[in-house]
Amino acid sequence: PRLTSISKHPSALRVTGIGGPNMEREGLEKTSDMDPLAVMGFLEVLPHIPSLYSLLQSTVRTILETRPDFVVTLDSKGFNFRVIKAIRKELAGGKTKIVHYVAPSMWAIKGEQTGKKRFMSQNIDLLLVLFPFEREYFSSFVRTVCTGPPIFEHTAIRRTAMQELLPSPSSSSPSCKKEISDQVLLLLPGSRLQEVRQHMPILLEVVKSMSGQTPPHEGLTTTNDLIARKHRLQYQVLTIPAMKGLVDQIVISEGLQEIVQVITRLDVDKRIDHMRSCSAAVAVSGTVTLELAAALVPTVVIYRSNWFTEWLAKRLAAGQFISLP
Repeated sequence: PRLTSISKHPSALRVTGIGGPNMEREGLEKTSDMDPLAVMGFLEVLPHIPSLYSLLQSTVRTILETRPDFVVTLDSKGFNFRVIKAIRKELAGGKTKIVHYVAPSMWAIKGEQTGKKRFMSQNIDLLLVLFPFEREYFSSFVRTVCTGPPIFEHTAIRRTAMQELLPSPSSSSPSCKKEISDQVLLLLPGSRLQEVRQHMPILLEVVKSMSGQTPPHEGLTTTNDLIARKHRLQYQVLTIPAMKGLVDQIVISEGLQEIVQVITRLDVDKRIDHMRSCSAAVAVSGTVTLELAAALVPTVVIYRSNWFTEWLAKRLAAGQFISLP
């Protein structure tokens, strides 16, 4: 949405950089694809270091050669802060301003983090954050503006908010109550390759359990069996087009292709509208959990990483939740 609003104002403005298909459609002159940045964790990053280093070098070289008016870095603190560190000294005293969008989750980590605060104070001209509490945290050491989550700029979310303000229809109205056969459990495995591989088996275990395919203990009928029989749940996996082939493959390998439908929704408004039609969701922690909350979908949030990343995260985390409450 931010790039879209800029592209609506014809001028001499030229936007170049790392991005994906959505940004390219909105006018970005892509210098590199963003796929190498789609990795999270500690040990998970190690195999990708050569490609990330190569991307870092080419990005720094492009910035120093073009001397842009603004360098806007988006999320990916580990990569982007290294870019900023490499260019700041060379660009000191020049016209280039550095803007970072989506603040690092420093508030969620134990300790004062004095070094990171000093780095941001000395090297970032403007920090754009998503939530008011982040503005309160960062504004003491770097110029900070709260933009709000981009998701709330979409039509589907505004429509949901307006419906919440309107009087509810009579409970006897057939339109306000979903038919039993229409109950859909939406499964969202994440948008990164490593997330899909890690979480699809877990999500399909949910399907097996809820559909009664996981054998119960002898002589027992589980609560999940009763729920599945009563509500005749439908199961859908919502993924991005780039991951659909892998998701289909995993679903087929588990023999669940007859009861699990794999769908893609790239357009955000269509995705939100589809979420609103579902009864509940199980989602990998990430931006999608905010979309589900905004669409008023009851959601269970999960996240699985390798043992070392989980061990380290538990010791560094200041909170007990993997998702915003």
